[in-house]
Amino acid sequence: MRTRRQVVPSVVAATALCGALAGCGADAQSSGSTGGPANMTVGIYPNSAVSAIWEIAQKQGFFTKEGLQVKFVNGTGPDLVAGLAADSIDAAMASTSVIVPALKSSAQISILDSYSETLPIALLVPAAQAAGAQHLSFPQNVRTLKGKKIGVNALGGISYQYVLHELAAAGLQPSDVTILAVGSLPTAIAAVKNHRIDALVAGADTAVQLEAAGVPVVLVAEATDEKSAGPGVSSTLNIINVVSKKFAGEKPGEVGKYCRAISAATTWAKDPANLDQTAATLAKWINIPVEEAKRVWPDMATTYRPSLTEELWKQQPTWATGGPLPSYQSSFTTSCGKAG
Repeated sequence: MRTRRQVVPSVVAATALCGALAGCGADAQSSGSTGGPANMTVGIYPNSAVSAIWEIAQKQGFFTKEGLQVKFVNGTGPDLVAGLAADSIDAAMASTSVIVPALKSSAQISILDSYSETLPIALLVPAAQAAGAQHLSFPQNVRTLKGKKIGVNALGGISYQYVLHELAAAGLQPSDVTILAVGSLPTAIAAVKNHRIDALVAGADTAVQLEAAGVPVVLVAEATDEKSAGPGVSSTLNIINVVSKKFAGEKPGEVGKYCRAISAATTWAKDPANLDQTAATLAKWINIPVEEAKRVWPDMATTYRPSLTEELWKQQPTWATGGPLPSYQSSFTTSCGKAG
């Protein structure tokens, strides 16, 4: 793992700023004809590093190999969960901060065990204002943020909960800082450039874009590094794969194909032999230079897994889930194991 003390563009992790973004950028496939490949409508966060695996699965033909035609639908986490509940989409990626409350409210969705991403964020602080915070270990690094304005994509989301956790673990109160919702990536970057905020909760693609915009940043409290963020963070789930219970019940074979495609795409993308192709797709997807994509992908890839085990599910901290988790057995569907 790369040390957090390096300044981007050599940064770790993908973004957790998955707010209301516009425009997909993927060449979503159209519906197939009768007797042709099966169709699925899948909700994603568009043009975000956290949806890179879905774009890779599309571009590299993993869906096609399973006999699926997949159409992407763009949305935020709440949008996608609502779409699943209304049966307007069949499957979706979404953050645990959205999925867990939906499960607790008996939403008609199930988790698929074919993919997971652990929390890849950090507090990005402009290098000119960091005052050496990136060289400090937890909790001293977080304490340097006292009196600062911290940007998150939305109040109540996982980035917001992460800030609250880090503050509390460092002995600070929410009132010791000002937490501001800065929305989607373009407005978040503008907030940093215009000095509306002093730090931003985000990851690699945002950091690279800030660098390109003339605002080099350093990482403080990096979630994947216990020395930087403290205990109880590094195994926290960020993005998971979910499906409509109705779709899973009616078409378990298609769900099995979809699971295999996502799992295979994840394994393929993590293989260093495929770095050039993966970086080319990532660069186009999140609009960064290919060389920067090659630089950040190896660290980003460490947060992606081609499965979601019961053990990992049970490790989730209550600060991220809002309380005890629903059981693995009641939350997950067995459709991923269907042959199709």
